Amino acid sequence: MNLFGEELDRDMPLLAADAVGRALRSARERLGLSLAEVASETRMAVRHLEAIEQARFDGFSAPVYALGFARNYARAVGLPLQWVTDCLRGEIAAFFANRRRFDLGWTAEGLQHGR
Repeated sequence: MNLFGEELDRDMPLLAADAVGRALRSARERLGLSLAEVASETRMAVRHLEAIEQARFDGFSAPVYALGFARNYARAVGLPLQWVTDCLRGEIAAFFANRRRFDLGWTAEGLQHGR
């Protein structure tokens, strides 16, 4: 059972990331929690919680962080972790597959030669 006293439906429909974000926000609001309170409980930055609610994954360095943070948020507000994982895994993977690699403007070879 979840925190709302309902049996969890193992056949819950898979939703897009923006709908999952809205579900997380709705669950948080039903519990009467602010983003700052969830951030304190999960030890996550408010900006990361906001990004998950808005289905923006550009602030995460790798897909594992985006998915892990979403799961931690779900745990804090009582949503099923596996459902959140199933809904987000594909979209997060696609986002990172299409993301341009961040270029620091230097290479390891340049560091070895003092450049």
